[in-house]
Amino acid sequence: MSSPAINKAAMLLISLDPSSAAELLKGATPEFITDVVAEMAYLKASSDSTQQSLAPAMEFFKLLRERNKNQGQGFWQQLLEGAMGKEKAREALDKLQDMVEMKDPFIAIRSADVPSLISAMEGEGSQVVAMVLAELPAKKSAELLSKLPDAVRIEAVQGMAQGAETSIEVRRRVANLVLGRLKSPQLQAKGKKDAHIRKVAVLLRTLGNDMRNSLLKAIGEADKNSADQISRMMVTWEDITMISDRSLQEGLRGIDSKRLALALIGAEPQIADKVRKNLSERASAMLDEEAQLLSSPKPAEIEEARDAFLNDLRELNANNLLTFSED
Repeated sequence: MSSPAINKAAMLLISLDPSSAAELLKGATPEFITDVVAEMAYLKASSDSTQQSLAPAMEFFKLLRERNKNQGQGFWQQLLEGAMGKEKAREALDKLQDMVEMKDPFIAIRSADVPSLISAMEGEGSQVVAMVLAELPAKKSAELLSKLPDAVRIEAVQGMAQGAETSIEVRRRVANLVLGRLKSPQLQAKGKKDAHIRKVAVLLRTLGNDMRNSLLKAIGEADKNSADQISRMMVTWEDITMISDRSLQEGLRGIDSKRLALALIGAEPQIADKVRKNLSERASAMLDEEAQLLSSPKPAEIEEARDAFLNDLRELNANNLLTFSED
């Protein structure tokens, strides 16, 4: 943790242009300059979390590459070179990212996308998940929470609600674990493959039945697993909001009210609203009755109900009876 003197100096200097800040730092020791600039970088990176009008905190390495519109040189590099000279500035720049990450271990994790975070935390306990959720910007945390398995989601929220204090050492270990997985070649390769399959699935669902089936057949002959994944990813839970009202009404026709009530437990508000909007008054009343009768269903039961609903929609899609707002 930085000293009050370092923090005050950083707060003063961050409001100046790099040339003026460098003049004030001339004559100080290299160690002091490096500490102050690291604190400035941390303040700038984390300031977004205290200002609702700005986006969430960005990774520090992006700040190192930030360009000054007037001088055209990296802000931090210009400041350090002005105060220490080029040779020592290069050494200081090499240390800065490590120093900022020591102060805030999660600063690099906050810029990771949600699918990568989900993969990185797969198999981890609810305590780890709760810690990561608490460190993310609110919008990203909510998005990540909505995509977690129900059992993990409930326990993680309960852990966050308890608000137990966590030491910096534990935070550092968890951050290093998640960051290590985010950087692993296996995770990066998996993320790229999943993204590729999803793109293919979205493309194929816009095609006519004959062309789509012939392409799926060709893919299946080369790689049956990929073909099965593409078929499933043509219609996902998140896609429900994009399904046209008429198509969704067809998918909801004759659906078991209890199964639908189970599927909508813990569902995102926009998905629940979309479904309810396309139910008849009678079906909506039956859904409410079934929801009131449900008592602590197991996460596996909820997932099973959702899969059954999605399979009905996938069958409509396979028969070219499902349309999406993007089509």
